[in-house]
Amino acid sequence: MPNVLIVYGTSHGQTRKIARRIEEHLVARGIAVEAHDVRNLSRTFQVSQYDGVIVGGRIWMSKVPKNLREFVIFAGALPYTRYHFFLRWVMKRIATMAGRDTDTSRDYEYTDWDEVARFAEEFADQVQPRARVQPETRAAAVSPL
Repeated sequence: MPNVLIVYGTSHGQTRKIARRIEEHLVARGIAVEAHDVRNLSRTFQVSQYDGVIVGGRIWMSKVPKNLREFVIFAGALPYTRYHFFLRWVMKRIATMAGRDTDTSRDYEYTDWDEVARFAEEFADQVQPRARVQPETRAAAVSPL
């Protein structure tokens, strides 16, 4: 059975939610998964023990390095109710400039969960291809003499 590491960094929990959803899809495909917040990894941690690795992190102020964009699932949230006063004020200003949601009395989630599922399935195919269904072969009918 292949084994996969999902390592993530999160500030307000959205990346952890995405990592856990990917984990669910991979486990359903029979893949062993370990998901860890990067802050909790030991210094002796060895990535070489895994057949595949997924790394997740937050996108801050809509910035993603250009060379990573083809590998990124654009997801996120504005959990205004979990921000402290100053961060809520800053994020509302940024959201206003970006034309995003600004009602700070509620949270907003922008994660495309169907896209997360698609990514997880494609990744699973890379570490554990689905068993191919073999066409049924029929034995030639032999009639007794």
